[in-house]
Amino acid sequence: MKKVERPTTFIFNSFKWKINYIEKGNLDRELFGETFTDTQEIDIYTKNRNESVIRSTLLHELLHVGLEDVLSSIDMNKNVNDKEESLVRLVSPRLFSIFTDNPKLTKYLFN
Repeated sequence: MKKVERPTTFIFNSFKWKINYIEKGNLDRELFGETFTDTQEIDIYTKNRNESVIRSTLLHELLHVGLEDVLSSIDMNKNVNDKEESLVRLVSPRLFSIFTDNPKLTKYLFN
């Protein structure tokens, strides 16, 4: 099977984000990646990690991108089911946009 190339950029809300794959850096066991919303960059730490973990980490960081402005919109006084529904309602179109606007990224994540 042909290896799918790692994406290095993606578009979200008309901004071009950069994805950095870093062989060294912050290699704590708990820290596989970081999202920097101020510079529109994602760092993925790849040392000693297989491609499935790298993909999963990228998806995790993309959720941070999609959640950036969502949490402030949720009424924390609502019950758990209402909070969950609000979160899903707000995040779904953001993730849909990331996946549909970035076919190479989507192919890499889900191929």
